[in-house]
Amino acid sequence: MSILTNFLIANLSDLHSSVIEGFKVTIKGGVINKDISKAFPIKRTLPHVHIACILQLVKKLKFI
Repeated sequence: MSILTNFLIANLSDLHSSVIEGFKVTIKGGVINKDISKAFPIKRTLPHVHIACILQLVKKLKFI
């Protein structure tokens, strides 16, 4: 027979009330933000290494 006890995972008292409500919604299986692009706007992107290599080669061969 096991005894289930409550224990503290994290102290949430310093967080904003909207963050705590977001946790509650997520724990219940809800979705906080359906359009993730609005939550994390992309300001600058860099090409992956293989794409950067090809771009340098194209510039060196003066195709661009």
